[in-house]
Formats: sequence, structure tokens, C-alpha cells
Amino acid sequence: MIFLPQDSSKRDKVKKVIEDVCRQNELTVLGWREVPVDETVLGPAAREAVPSMWQLFVKAPKRLKDDEDRDGFERTLY
Repeated sequence: MIFLPQDSSKRDKVKKVIEDVCRQNELTVLGWREVPVDETVLGPAAREAVPSMWQLFVKAPKRLKDDEDRDGFERTLY
């Protein structure tokens, strides 16, 4: 789960940086999903400040083949 800027051009730049960092750490980006949000329940100040919420799906590196290596995957994600 990632919180990104509301502005789409800034958001795209941040997403590219995140994807580049993933590649540098042998993580394959599988895709992005915008999280549906009901902003009608928010007040004006909260609506103005709410980030754009996204989920990022990545595939573990090939070097992490079994469950014993899963902690390494979690650390890489962190």
C-alpha cells in the first residue's frame, strides 16, 4: 500500500522512482491498482489533503526460491 501525491504528473514521477528502485532490488513490478476511496465522508480539509492511495504488486526475486528466503523478500520490500 503506497500513498502518492494527488497531482497525476507528480504521482507518475514518484511511481517511476518506485519502479526503478524495485528493479534495482531484483523485484519485478506486476502492476498498480488504485484503491477505491469514498471521499464523500470526508470533511473539506481532509478531502483537500487526502493522498492518492495505490497498491503495488511485485514478484519476489528468483534468488528467493523457498519459504526460508521469504524473510529476505519482506526485508527487500521494506
